[in-house]
Amino acid sequence: IRAACRCCCQRSVLMPTEADSRGLVFFIVNKADAAEDLTIRDDANAATIGTISQNEMAMLVCDGTTWSIGVGTTT
Repeated sequence: IRAACRCCCQRSVLMPTEADSRGLVFFIVNKADAAEDLTIRDDANAATIGTISQNEMAMLVCDGTTWSIGVGTTT
């Protein structure tokens, strides 16, 4: 996973290619100290898979063609 920081408060996470990720599961937690989102993007940085807000976490699962995402809160 690669993180691409555009500025101090907007960050993108680039996922690996789907073809190379079948069966992989990633957990990503946004522990930002302010209201800063993490935007989860495909490997080409062309499409948004989902957005994780401050104090949220996401589980991403790949079937080899598509990333699926579930987002929840952390405490």
